[in-house]
Amino acid sequence: QSKEHLGRFPTEGPAEVVSKATPVLLFRGLDGGRRALRLALVDRIEEVASSCIKQAAGQIRVQLGEAILPLAGAAADQVGEGKVRLFRLNDGNAEIGYAFAEVIDFATIEHDIIHAERAGEVSGVSLINGEPAELIDAHWLFANHLGSVSRTSEPLVCRIPTSDPWMQN
Repeated sequence: QSKEHLGRFPTEGPAEVVSKATPVLLFRGLDGGRRALRLALVDRIEEVASSCIKQAAGQIRVQLGEAILPLAGAAADQVGEGKVRLFRLNDGNAEIGYAFAEVIDFATIEHDIIHAERAGEVSGVSLINGEPAELIDAHWLFANHLGSVSRTSEPLVCRIPTSDPWMQN
């Protein structure tokens, strides 16, 4: 091949590395724990009076204007007097609140994640900015705090062909 052909492509220098690091918001929970939440889920940060947080319909909820959202990240005894800060999380279909004490920093997950032993609010732990941080499992949060509210109003349908042996029996 001619050198003219090779001149159209870079042949020297370091290859560009595409980062697979996940951007997160590093924060401290109401219990003092160091946690991280994927940045893409955080719609905004709100500050509400503790009187806007109440136990209702089987779980802790927060009133934000005319919206009432399920509230994660807080037990009833952790919400004191005064103001409570929370993340307003959005999965594209629904919203929930997540109470926290303070934002630490924007960061990225660049190390391996050690997964939790069982499903729950925390999906695992990883080193972030040189210290361990628990990773919040947003899928679990939405599934457990929204329940049937997040599901479509259309009933689920399973279509099985009439020629299927199971249908014939």
